[in-house]
Amino acid sequence: MGDIVSGSSMNDYFSKRNMITGISGLAFTLIGGLLLSYSGFETTFLFAIVIGLTAVVFFSRMHETVIRKEYHYKYSLSLRPSRLLNFVRINRNYTMFTAYVTMVNFAVDIASLS
Repeated sequence: MGDIVSGSSMNDYFSKRNMITGISGLAFTLIGGLLLSYSGFETTFLFAIVIGLTAVVFFSRMHETVIRKEYHYKYSLSLRPSRLLNFVRINRNYTMFTAYVTMVNFAVDIASLS
């Protein structure tokens, strides 16, 4: 994304993208729940299949820009503690974002049990 979005507007872009993703995720969760309660599993799964196939069509039409290759470091994820800690150190921002999203989703899951 750094090749597509300029450095000065990258924060605005990603904050808006994450906000839209979160709001639409919440909205479609509620819509899916209403669809499930009114029409049952069959209709909900059929609706999900149609949306998934539509997404495949749109993704197949997207143009992929050519990006010159630069070597930064080897992307690998290992379960050995020393390599895992090195991965977390190198990708600190991504790790913190992933931990935050995971905790928010876990809190929502726990809150939905009652």
